[in-house]
Amino acid sequence: MMRSGKIWSVPFAALLWNYLLVFLCYTACRLIFIAVNWDYYSEYMTGQLFMSIMRGGLRFDASAICYLSVLYMLLALFPLHLKERRWFHLVSKWTMLVPVIAGVVLNLGDTVYYRYSDSRTTMAVFQEFGGEDNLLGIFLKESLHSWYLVIAGVVFIWILVRFFRLPSAEWKGRLKVYYPVQVASLVVGAALTLIGMRGGASPVLRPISMNNANAYVNRPVEAVAVVNTPFCLIRSVGKKAMPNPHYIPDDELDRVFSAVVSTAAPSLLESRPSESGSIGADGQKNVVVLILESFGTEYFGFYNRDRENYDSYTPFLDQLLDSAWTFEYNFSNGRKSIDAMPSILCGIPYINDHFITSPYALNKVTGLPGLLAGKGYSTAFFHGAPNGSMGFDAFVKSIGMQEYYGMDEFLAEPEFGGKAANDGTWGIWDEEFLQFTAHKLGQLKRPFMASLFTVSSHHPFAIPERYREVYPEGDVPIQKCIRYTDHALQRFFESMQGQEWFRNTLFVITADHTNQSAHSVYQTDRGYFNVPVVFYDPSGELKGHDMERLAQQIDIVPTVLGYLGYDRPFMSFGQNLLAEPAEETFAFNYSNGIYQLFKGSYMMQFDGHQETAFFNYRDDEMLRSNLKGTMPEVEEPMLLLLKGMVQQYVVRMLNDNLIED
Repeated sequence: MMRSGKIWSVPFAALLWNYLLVFLCYTACRLIFIAVNWDYYSEYMTGQLFMSIMRGGLRFDASAICYLSVLYMLLALFPLHLKERRWFHLVSKWTMLVPVIAGVVLNLGDTVYYRYSDSRTTMAVFQEFGGEDNLLGIFLKESLHSWYLVIAGVVFIWILVRFFRLPSAEWKGRLKVYYPVQVASLVVGAALTLIGMRGGASPVLRPISMNNANAYVNRPVEAVAVVNTPFCLIRSVGKKAMPNPHYIPDDELDRVFSAVVSTAAPSLLESRPSESGSIGADGQKNVVVLILESFGTEYFGFYNRDRENYDSYTPFLDQLLDSAWTFEYNFSNGRKSIDAMPSILCGIPYINDHFITSPYALNKVTGLPGLLAGKGYSTAFFHGAPNGSMGFDAFVKSIGMQEYYGMDEFLAEPEFGGKAANDGTWGIWDEEFLQFTAHKLGQLKRPFMASLFTVSSHHPFAIPERYREVYPEGDVPIQKCIRYTDHALQRFFESMQGQEWFRNTLFVITADHTNQSAHSVYQTDRGYFNVPVVFYDPSGELKGHDMERLAQQIDIVPTVLGYLGYDRPFMSFGQNLLAEPAEETFAFNYSNGIYQLFKGSYMMQFDGHQETAFFNYRDDEMLRSNLKGTMPEVEEPMLLLLKGMVQQYVVRMLNDNLIED
């Protein structure tokens, strides 16, 4: 304990010194983690990657340290001069030291445990081993084997205790100075603590999750070095590990439902693969996946032509769909943007927890970008929101996107509109950002795979001032935004049509989820998930309005790869719609604890234990007649399929088995 020097008489100065001390110890823990597990990193480690890991680590350390020491911050800066006593400062000291020392121990412990778990420890480990009574013995045994970590821990604890600074135990100044200074210090300290916990100051950014570590590395295995164990434990509090439901014996699970897709199956298009040669060869088709914010099928005239008095808010897309391959029954797998990304780009549905922010976010996973990059494609992701929004930059990097273009990259090229194109809430207006995207697509090395996520059709449902009179309010506020983005898409396609690569490109058009609804048929458990799934090839190879097949977001990856002639098995929970018989196609979604399976004309609901409802959703659009128990010859196979899919998902998540080797 040191109290020499006048500067430490100021509580805020003492607090900053103590935080710096903890940062140094946590950084040293990270260096030890990398050194002990060097064989995981040595082959790919460069100076640039190392500095990126350390830079990202500071962000995650700041979050963990701010969580662990929030009580200390409040006690140290609380504006009451009567607290300036030695005993009070000693108490506040240990409110910080106890949790941060525990964090040091956990970090060092995970240095060894990582070799057995392939991940940082989360709260799931306490559920997994909750019934074990020999954990203390195992811990002590491993401590003896890893004696060097015990020594390091003792050194770090000694440093933290020995060099911890206490402010003056006596206030000799004037109270009229003390109180304003302390109040200001508390306000600043609280603000910095909140920013540290969240991992950033921008109001549009979500609090950082484990997935954000992928933004600093090239491989998921490297992201483990960026995070720290206290952070992973804190961020997984309240998130229960998914237990294996054991609906089906493990040795029969793949027979009931397999998450491994082979595109070698016969295709509806006999001309696939193309005559240009193997996938990735010169002349191979490019792929552009458009994810339209909140574009439910409710807003399309194309999908509602048989409904009376129905206004369309997508005149351009309606026309494009006449020349594309789409489906009467299209579904999302979840209800949030953060769930759509894994579904659309990886074939991973939303079940129980948002994958990007779940304890399994650091699982090894691949997707369409990574699979095509392995065949020589260049890959890029475009999102007009502030860089880092919703952790998309980190997620797409983890699945093989080589380039990321967000608000920062847009503003760096002011000829597309600059700061004037910022909507003031979510990011760049779609019209300007889509023009920027069209320009950048033309610069990508071909063949390329790119994805674009629009932003303008989102609450507070604003459109540029120049269109306020052109696209007036509809029955619900979002309708004018849909009409505006449809116009932006028209300009986007017009800009691309003159480029040489356009006709050799497969466009996939879908939405992340539905939104505001003005029609009762879209306010049902079916309608909540109706989004477009569209495959558009300007060459005319893909056309038709399929009335029988069911299509969902997780079918996009296997269908695109099937169209391209991809020649290796891969992991996806969806189907290749080009190869699957119509009667075998299905759609799956999950919301509020209920699993839903669509197959043929029927929709089943399942609560994890038993079937709860069964409808003929084609004849009974409003889902008024529950047929549960009346059609066992249909219900039993559907229930088995649904259970197999859920169990396959859980098993692969728990075993970090989301890549087909």
